[in-house]
Amino acid sequence: MGTLVFAGILLLAAFFVRIAASAIKSEGARPVGMILRVTSLSLVVIAVLVVLADTTAVINPGEVGVQHAFGNVSQTPLLPGIRFVPPWASIERFSTREEQWPERGVNVEAIEALSSEQMGMHVEVSIRWQIDPTQAPRIYTEIGNEDQIRGAVLNAIRKGVRDGMVQYSINDISKRTQIARTMEALTDSALVTQPRGGVGKFRIATVTAFFLRDL
Repeated sequence: MGTLVFAGILLLAAFFVRIAASAIKSEGARPVGMILRVTSLSLVVIAVLVVLADTTAVINPGEVGVQHAFGNVSQTPLLPGIRFVPPWASIERFSTREEQWPERGVNVEAIEALSSEQMGMHVEVSIRWQIDPTQAPRIYTEIGNEDQIRGAVLNAIRKGVRDGMVQYSINDISKRTQIARTMEALTDSALVTQPRGGVGKFRIATVTAFFLRDL
C-alpha cells in the first residue's frame, strides 16, 4: 500500500510539473520548459516502474506464498516462480521443506509422560514434518504464521507422545519400535484439526520421520 501512495505522489508531482511546463510561453524560457517536460515524463516512468515492481513477487524454491489484503486471504497458493499480485496485497511466506524438531543446536526437550500404570516417565523424541503447499492458505487463515505453525506442531508432538506412552506398561520399554510407531501415528493424527469456527477438518502438517531417542 505504501508503494501505491508513493507512486501516486510521483504522478501528482508529474502532473504539476507538466502544468508548469505548459505555462511557460516566452521564447527565452523554452529550455526550462523542455527540462520540465522531461522531468514530468521521468516521474511518470518512475511511477509506472514502481507499480510494476510491486505487482511481481518471486517465490523461491522450497517456499509457498499466501496472498492477503483487506482482511481477505486468497485461496490460491503462490508456488515457486515469478507471480503477479495486486500492488495492495501482502504476501506471507512459508517453508515447504522438511522441518526438524528439535532444531539443530537446540537442547532436546524431555517430554513428561505417564505409563499405563500412571508412572511418570521422561521421553525424548525427534521428528521431521512438512506442510502441504496447497493447504498454505487454509493453514495461514486458521493457524497463522510460521512460528504459530511450529507451536501447533509442538503441541501435537507432546500430545502424541503422551497419548502413545500411556498405552504401554513400564515393562514394555523394550518394545521401542512399536512404541515409536504408536507415538508417530498419534502425533500425525493430532496434526489434523478442526478450528472452532472452521468449515471442516484440515491437516496442519504431515510427519515424515519419527525417532524415539530415549525412554
